Amino acid sequence: MLNYNLSQFAAKQVRFDFYYKNHGQTNETGNRVWIRGSENANWVEAYDLFDNQADVGDWKKALININEVLGSANPVQTITSTFQIKLGQEGYATANSPNPVVDIDDGYTFDNLIVSEAVNDVAALSINSPDKAGCSLVANNPISVKIKAITTPF
Repeated sequence: MLNYNLSQFAAKQVRFDFYYKNHGQTNETGNRVWIRGSENANWVEAYDLFDNQADVGDWKKALININEVLGSANPVQTITSTFQIKLGQEGYATANSPNPVVDIDDGYTFDNLIVSEAVNDVAALSINSPDKAGCSLVANNPISVKIKAITTPF
């Protein structure tokens, strides 16, 4: 569990990003990241590690929009001086092999955990066209994306 005094960031856009390596993890309910605005608030699921994991032996970068997750909680939570992050991993073997394909391992390795302020942040919400199943695309096909400018907390 990670504890942060984020009282100075209560009115700002805050992100949590990290890398994690897949050691052959199976789908278990504990393979998640949860956050809460304060130590007495309920945990809110922020990221599903299994659903988003890289191939076995590979690293994946994860990004969590803290304001969006807390703003979607019921009841809504805010960032406080006792903000917490909980990294979960549930498995049945060790995660000690540099070659998880040969050695039967599971679990995750976490690295580069960063909580930061997002300034003038823009998010891609969807790619409207071309359709991902489209065939025969050429260089002059139009591209349409839906973006969201994020400048104030939700």
